[in-house]
Amino acid sequence: MAARKNAVAYMVGFLIVILGQSYVALAFAAMIIESARPMTGRATGLVKWFLWALAVFVASEPGAIAVKSIASHHNEPDANPLATSITSQTALLTSSVNFFGSIVFAMFPSAVSWGWGWVPHL
Repeated sequence: MAARKNAVAYMVGFLIVILGQSYVALAFAAMIIESARPMTGRATGLVKWFLWALAVFVASEPGAIAVKSIASHHNEPDANPLATSITSQTALLTSSVNFFGSIVFAMFPSAVSWGWGWVPHL
Protein backbone atom coordinates (compact mmCIF):
# COMPACT_ATOMS: atom_id res chain seq x y z
CA MET A 1 0.00 0.00 0.00
CA ALA A 2 2.85 2.41 0.82
CA ALA A 3 4.46 1.77 -2.56
CA ARG A 4 1.19 2.59 -4.29
CA LYS A 5 0.86 5.86 -2.33
CA ASN A 6 4.40 6.78 -3.32
CA ALA A 7 3.65 6.06 -6.98
CA VAL A 8 0.51 8.22 -6.87
CA ALA A 9 2.38 11.02 -5.10
CA TYR A 10 5.16 10.78 -7.69
CA MET A 11 2.72 11.04 -10.59
CA VAL A 12 0.75 13.92 -9.04
CA GLY A 13 3.96 15.81 -8.29
CA PHE A 14 5.30 15.10 -11.76
CA LEU A 15 2.10 16.44 -13.38
CA ILE A 16 2.11 19.56 -11.19
CA VAL A 17 5.71 20.29 -12.15
CA ILE A 18 5.01 19.78 -15.86
CA LEU A 19 1.93 22.02 -15.74
CA GLY A 20 3.69 24.77 -13.77
CA GLN A 21 6.82 24.81 -15.88
CA SER A 22 4.82 24.63 -19.09
CA TYR A 23 2.61 27.54 -18.06
CA VAL A 24 5.62 29.76 -17.33
CA ALA A 25 7.43 28.65 -20.50
CA LEU A 26 4.31 29.35 -22.57
CA ALA A 27 4.00 32.80 -20.96
CA PHE A 28 7.47 33.57 -22.33
CA ALA A 29 6.47 32.12 -25.71
CA ALA A 30 3.30 34.24 -25.75
CA MET A 31 5.33 37.38 -25.07
CA ILE A 32 7.78 36.63 -27.89
CA ILE A 33 5.13 35.59 -30.42
CA GLU A 34 2.84 38.53 -29.68
CA SER A 35 5.80 40.94 -29.85
CA ALA A 36 6.78 39.50 -33.23
CA ARG A 37 3.27 39.68 -34.68
CA PRO A 38 3.43 43.38 -35.72
CA MET A 39 6.79 42.84 -37.44
CA THR A 40 5.68 39.73 -39.27
CA GLY A 41 2.40 41.39 -40.30
CA ARG A 42 4.26 43.89 -42.47
CA ALA A 43 6.54 41.29 -44.09
CA THR A 44 5.66 39.31 -47.20
CA GLY A 45 6.78 36.09 -48.88
CA LEU A 46 9.88 34.32 -47.64
CA VAL A 47 10.75 37.11 -45.24
CA LYS A 48 7.48 36.52 -43.40
CA TRP A 49 8.18 32.77 -43.11
CA PHE A 50 11.72 33.48 -41.93
CA LEU A 51 10.53 35.92 -39.27
CA TRP A 52 7.90 33.47 -37.98
CA ALA A 53 10.45 30.65 -37.86
CA LEU A 54 12.82 32.93 -35.96
CA ALA A 55 10.08 33.97 -33.53
CA VAL A 56 9.13 30.34 -32.82
CA PHE A 57 12.80 29.44 -32.39
CA VAL A 58 13.35 32.24 -29.85
CA ALA A 59 10.07 31.49 -28.06
CA SER A 60 10.97 27.82 -27.59
CA GLU A 61 14.62 28.39 -26.72
CA PRO A 62 14.35 28.22 -22.88
CA GLY A 63 13.17 24.62 -23.06
CA ALA A 64 15.93 23.74 -25.51
CA ILE A 65 18.53 25.28 -23.20
CA ALA A 66 17.22 23.18 -20.30
CA VAL A 67 17.43 19.99 -22.35
CA LYS A 68 20.96 20.87 -23.52
CA SER A 69 22.04 21.53 -19.93
CA ILE A 70 20.72 18.18 -18.78
CA ALA A 71 22.30 16.38 -21.73
CA SER A 72 25.68 17.96 -21.01
CA HIS A 73 25.62 16.51 -17.47
CA HIS A 74 24.32 13.11 -18.55
CA ASN A 75 27.63 11.23 -18.27
CA GLU A 76 28.65 12.67 -14.90
CA PRO A 77 28.40 10.43 -11.82
CA ASP A 78 25.19 11.09 -9.97
CA ALA A 79 24.38 10.80 -6.28
CA ASN A 80 20.64 10.70 -6.91
CA PRO A 81 19.77 9.01 -10.23
CA LEU A 82 16.00 9.16 -9.59
CA ALA A 83 16.08 12.96 -9.24
CA THR A 84 18.16 13.23 -12.40
CA SER A 85 15.72 11.01 -14.27
CA ILE A 86 12.75 13.10 -13.12
CA THR A 87 14.53 16.32 -14.05
CA SER A 88 15.31 14.96 -17.50
CA GLN A 89 11.72 13.88 -18.07
CA THR A 90 10.25 17.19 -16.94
CA ALA A 91 12.69 19.19 -19.08
CA LEU A 92 11.90 17.11 -22.17
CA LEU A 93 8.15 17.34 -21.71
CA THR A 94 8.22 21.05 -20.87
CA SER A 95 10.44 21.72 -23.88
CA SER A 96 8.06 19.82 -26.15
CA VAL A 97 5.00 21.65 -24.81
CA ASN A 98 6.83 24.96 -25.20
CA PHE A 99 7.79 24.26 -28.82
CA PHE A 100 4.36 23.09 -29.93
CA GLY A 101 2.68 25.86 -27.92
CA SER A 102 4.82 28.44 -29.72
CA ILE A 103 3.65 27.07 -33.04
CA VAL A 104 0.02 27.16 -31.91
CA PHE A 105 0.42 30.76 -30.70
CA ALA A 106 1.91 31.74 -34.06
CA MET A 107 -0.80 30.02 -36.11
CA PHE A 108 -3.80 30.91 -33.95
CA PRO A 109 -3.44 34.38 -32.37
CA SER A 110 -6.55 33.94 -30.22
CA ALA A 111 -4.90 30.99 -28.44
CA VAL A 112 -2.74 33.42 -26.46
CA SER A 113 -5.81 34.89 -24.78
CA TRP A 114 -6.90 31.46 -23.48
CA GLY A 115 -4.50 31.54 -20.56
CA TRP A 116 -1.90 34.18 -21.24
CA GLY A 117 -3.89 37.33 -22.02
CA TRP A 118 -2.17 39.03 -19.09
CA VAL A 119 1.28 38.70 -20.71
CA PRO A 120 2.62 42.05 -21.94
CA HIS A 121 4.19 42.31 -25.37
CA LEU A 122 6.33 44.90 -27.09
